[in-house]
Amino acid sequence: MAETEIVSDGNNKRDDVSIQIEDAGDMLASSIGNKLESIAPLASERCIYRIPQLLRRVNEATYTPRVISIGPYHRGKESLQAMEEHKWRYLRIFLNHFPNKKSIQDYIKALRELHERARQCYIETIQLSVDEFVEMMLLDSCFIIVFLLRVTSDDLKDSNNDPIFHTMWMSQVIQLDMVLLENQLPFFVLERLLQLAGPDSKGHETDIRGLMKSTFMNVFMENHTIDPDIVPKHFLDFLLHFFMSSSLNNLPQDNAGCIVTHSATELHQAGVKFVVGRSSLLMDVRFSKSNGILEIPTLNIDDRTEILFRNLIAWEQCQDLPIPYIISYAFLMDCLINTPEDVSLLIKYGVIKNWLGDNKETSLLFNKLCKDVCMGRSNMYFSSLCKDLNAYRKISCHEWQATLRRDYCNTPWRIISFIAAVILLILSLLQTIFTIHH
Repeated sequence: MAETEIVSDGNNKRDDVSIQIEDAGDMLASSIGNKLESIAPLASERCIYRIPQLLRRVNEATYTPRVISIGPYHRGKESLQAMEEHKWRYLRIFLNHFPNKKSIQDYIKALRELHERARQCYIETIQLSVDEFVEMMLLDSCFIIVFLLRVTSDDLKDSNNDPIFHTMWMSQVIQLDMVLLENQLPFFVLERLLQLAGPDSKGHETDIRGLMKSTFMNVFMENHTIDPDIVPKHFLDFLLHFFMSSSLNNLPQDNAGCIVTHSATELHQAGVKFVVGRSSLLMDVRFSKSNGILEIPTLNIDDRTEILFRNLIAWEQCQDLPIPYIISYAFLMDCLINTPEDVSLLIKYGVIKNWLGDNKETSLLFNKLCKDVCMGRSNMYFSSLCKDLNAYRKISCHEWQATLRRDYCNTPWRIISFIAAVILLILSLLQTIFTIHH
């Protein structure tokens, strides 16, 4: 308390002041106590985050939905209201698509049972009533499912009359909005609705994983599947597991905390040979110290690349991962690419397919991709590979051999000329020696 001793001056004024101070102290303590009690415990389910301002300020547009809000974070934004009518239309299509014809009450009941768990997936306290939250989950989930079905199958024949698919751009932008970290629904909500819906008209269960993979087929590679034991937290997490499912144990990790200290052009001048990786999986980057071959899977660069990478990186930043694989890949490419000339070199050898058309824009993309991204070098997945590249660059004979191949032996005629010059040099040397001795 602020005051406990009472001193009387004969008219009890001091008593009044003391009591008032004591009351004020009690009120503050009570207020603080109430606030402490009102703090909700941190939920273990939380997996849908706001983008940290440190990352958002680098390129806010890559984290912001342009057409549709999914989940509560961007719900109600005026710029996204045009899609709300489509959500109701897609809900009606969903209810009529499955033969068992579950009622709307069945789906609402199922989502009510999940709503507390679903709320806990969001890092922020969601200021929606139970009914509002359940309605949002129902509309957004059914929209996603019907949208994926229309992208991947011919079952919904009236898609040609759908304004979303009747334009060249809208479905593409919706797909991009679906990969934003702030625009996610819990994966278990989608799975529960499809489980309740039952098989389609052909008797097949609708597999949400298969629908997602088929929709983003150009991101995934043939014969590449996600471990069935892995349960994604949401769609962006599903994409992350696809990239992480490559042969991640092929490279020995010594946690050396090493990064590549030379660009692609400098490494090429030192004798490193860039080739397209035998595997098409993103993380399968390999370097052979014996022959200086650096294998990198082909990466398609287009308007979607930055959005996808930035949101995957943000998702990794929001987790406590022993090794952030996407961030490691982005750091590696940032080290290799410093200038448009580096991009040109990687395009020449098939490592990059640049659909942006501007090599400068592509180099800036990678140079800024890891800006303000936090990662200890000891966590970098490619530490051993970077260490080997740096060591290879330091060996002088590798650079001499590369210079010889590049400047003197890059065409058959130059090889012949070089051999002739060497023979003449040897003959001249022998003649000089013979002359001296005789």
